[in-house]
Amino acid sequence: MNSPGNDQTSVDKLVAAMGLKSSEFEARKDFAQFTDEDARILKEIAPTVRARRNWIVDQFYENITKHPDLLKLIDDAGSNMDALKDSQKVYLDDLVSGNYDNDYMERRIRIGAVHCRIGLGPRWYLGSYAVYFNLISSLIHEHFRFRSGKRLKAIQALNSILLIDAQIAIETYIHSLVYSISVTIEEISGSVSMQATGASEQAAAVTQTSASLAEIKETTSQTLDKATSLSEAAERTQMEGAEGIEGVSESIDSVRSIRDKVEVISQTIVTLSEQNKRIGEITTVVNNLAQQSKMLAINASIEAAKAGESGKGFAVVAECPSSYKLEQSPA
Repeated sequence: MNSPGNDQTSVDKLVAAMGLKSSEFEARKDFAQFTDEDARILKEIAPTVRARRNWIVDQFYENITKHPDLLKLIDDAGSNMDALKDSQKVYLDDLVSGNYDNDYMERRIRIGAVHCRIGLGPRWYLGSYAVYFNLISSLIHEHFRFRSGKRLKAIQALNSILLIDAQIAIETYIHSLVYSISVTIEEISGSVSMQATGASEQAAAVTQTSASLAEIKETTSQTLDKATSLSEAAERTQMEGAEGIEGVSESIDSVRSIRDKVEVISQTIVTLSEQNKRIGEITTVVNNLAQQSKMLAINASIEAAKAGESGKGFAVVAECPSSYKLEQSPA
């Protein structure tokens, strides 16, 4: 559990929170009927208490060792027995000093703050005041063993100052708890405030994200429409392409058919060319024969002319070859 600690700043805060000013402390002493005479009589037994304070503190801590739960609290607080004993000796000197002013009250507040810090509740420290009362009372009986009236006043004074101390200590414990709770609440409040701020920022981010999602949705819708249009166009293109491919295939088939026909025609032309070439050769041979026949006919006519009447037979022979003359066919 957090506590304000035991430094002077924390004590000042507790004093301010508790409203324990000088006048308030005097009012508390007055209500407990603690008088100046009580202060003087406690100061009177101071030498006896100081002389036996080691014994008082040893007896006090011997009683603590009988309670394991209390020892565990002390160990968990990181305190050691020797340091605690020294603190208790200072408290005993303070208890019978006869000076019970604001400084005394602040030292009591400090003790209450320490008790709260280490988790030592009223169960333990109120019982401790009873132990101290019994131990110191035995010393008062010894100190005033022959003065019963003074002995009674000293015991009453001791009881009053211990009750005032207990009252301040327990109020300090309560105020320390309240202070601790208020600090915790402030921390929680700060954390909640930060979380609220974070939540607001997250809400704003969510709103912005929602707007962005709406824009994305709109853009996606437009993209989907475009994609649908493109898909339809692609389907049309595909259909047209299929038709085009079919037409191309038909064109290719037509070209192949034409090619085949051209090849046949080409082959026919080649064949005709070869045949025409042969005809030309035959024509050339026939013309050569005709020329030769013509020459023979001319020769025969000459011979017939030379022979006169007897060469007419040669003239008839000479005319026959010329009637069989062949015209050369065009290439």
